[in-house]
Amino acid sequence: RLKGWNQFRGVTFEAGAAEGDEEGRAGCLLRFCRFVGAHSPVVGKDVYVTVSHCHFLRCGAGGDRGTAVHIERGLCEYCLVEWSGEAAIHLGSDAVAEYCAVRGGFSAGLRGEAGAEFTNCLVQGVRGYAVSPVGGEFDVYYSRFEGCGSGFGVTKQQPQARVHFENCDFVNCGDGTTHGAFTVEEGAQVTPETICLDGQENRVLCATALVDRAGGNHLQFPHVWWGGKPVRRNAAVGGEGSSFVVEPALPKDPHLACIEHVGKVLDPAGNPVPNA
Repeated sequence: RLKGWNQFRGVTFEAGAAEGDEEGRAGCLLRFCRFVGAHSPVVGKDVYVTVSHCHFLRCGAGGDRGTAVHIERGLCEYCLVEWSGEAAIHLGSDAVAEYCAVRGGFSAGLRGEAGAEFTNCLVQGVRGYAVSPVGGEFDVYYSRFEGCGSGFGVTKQQPQARVHFENCDFVNCGDGTTHGAFTVEEGAQVTPETICLDGQENRVLCATALVDRAGGNHLQFPHVWWGGKPVRRNAAVGGEGSSFVVEPALPKDPHLACIEHVGKVLDPAGNPVPNA
């Protein structure tokens, strides 16, 4: 519990320590530190926190799940988070994460509030969502998401969410039946700007690009390369009653050349939805 500006360098915090609380304090710098088995080791509210070159292992991964890094203001850079619980990195409206890696996790890899920014991050093997909004709009740049339950997900608990992806890769995210690279859960409210893929080289290399359980939404995916395994049953987009606009860039890579996507929408049984 910090009462003034503090610096911790090369310190190991092991399981058994209480949850950190930096609310209303003067700030903190954590550098070359290691956190093992803690519930929510770094929590910064209304104070600037810098977390640099730190390692988080099995933090918040127990029954009462916590978040490895939760800062509302500050910077998280060059950190490795392995097997987090609720979320690996949660950023508030005045926080940035860059050059961070998340490997394994139960709920979410990157979670952002309005104004947050992630750049040059890697998320692998998270069972839930690689990217999950809390509400509002935030940005993700030059990042890669691989082997996660879904690349990006919106639920009914996240109103007016909007995430802007630029030059990101989604590889083997979603199981191809109930989840896809992008998943809109039942009851979620989605606008055409909820999922925005901009830039020049967004790549979606997944069997299923979009699963829209809410239905009836109009989603835009500009500047996207579809690819991965050959899609033979128009499975790139799934969800009953959904509508969408897809403007894929023409891929030059021969591995991305086998694409079958004509804008059809399938119901859960795999049949085309009329007038969708």
